[in-house]
Amino acid sequence: MNNVAVLAAADSFKGTLTSRQVNEAVAAVLDRVLTVLMGILDTFIGLFTGNWQQLWQGLCEIVSGVWDTIVADNRQAPVKDVP
Repeated sequence: MNNVAVLAAADSFKGTLTSRQVNEAVAAVLDRVLTVLMGILDTFIGLFTGNWQQLWQGLCEIVSGVWDTIVADNRQAPVKDVP
């Protein structure tokens, strides 16, 4: 096997993700989804029981989960040079 083939093979693996990176990404997404779902649940429970503090807390959780998702997605997006 020549060195050019080895270097080309090694170069092709530079952009691959490790299993740890995949696990961390999945955990982060699940955390944000669960935050939003728990917020929805708290909102409806607070609404139907008349617990306005729980309703407000649920709305805050929804907004927090959505905002965290937007910020995380923008942080991971590649920035391209503008000519």
